[in-house]
Amino acid sequence: MKPAVILIIFVLVSLPGFAQLLDTAEYYKSGALRGKGKVQQGLKEGTWLFYFPDGTLSGKEDYASGKLNGQVIAYFPNGKVQSRETWTEGALQDSAWYFHPGGQLERKGRYKDSRYDGTWLYFYPNGKPDRVVNYAYGSPEGEVRVFAETGVLIQQGHYANGLEDGEWKFFDETGRLQYEGRYQQGKRTGTWYTYTRKGERKVWKYKD
Repeated sequence: MKPAVILIIFVLVSLPGFAQLLDTAEYYKSGALRGKGKVQQGLKEGTWLFYFPDGTLSGKEDYASGKLNGQVIAYFPNGKVQSRETWTEGALQDSAWYFHPGGQLERKGRYKDSRYDGTWLYFYPNGKPDRVVNYAYGSPEGEVRVFAETGVLIQQGHYANGLEDGEWKFFDETGRLQYEGRYQQGKRTGTWYTYTRKGERKVWKYKD
């Protein structure tokens, strides 16, 4: 549940022929400041600042006519940046970055109409790649690669319409091929093979 907030509005300026631009503050039920910014005709405008109950900055958000519009930055309680996003008229667009609590990059990519679009890169806290996933309309589409925390490739395959499709290969954390086969609409199909440590291929009798 979201904490209850108390809204207090102060008149900043009133210009003839224009709606009043008001300084606004939101408070937690405890009385701690939750956020502050400006409103016009009851809608958020410009840059708003938000805070955790202890007073630490939790976010910066740009608004236009009550909708997120511009840069949105979120912070962890330790003060490090949690995410950087770009919004246009209330929808996520363009590049975005997300971070681990320690400040290391966790993932980055692009949005189109608030959905993942194109190639997204994921990272472990040590900076090594975690996954490389291609998206279309918010769902995985095309090649995907998954890595161990050491940076070794452990999975490689393809998606179609958000489901595993086509050839997939699975490796152990040393990079040795363990088994391979094909998916069709998210289900294993055809003959799958497993490999011994000597590289000998054997038919794998799988169960879905």
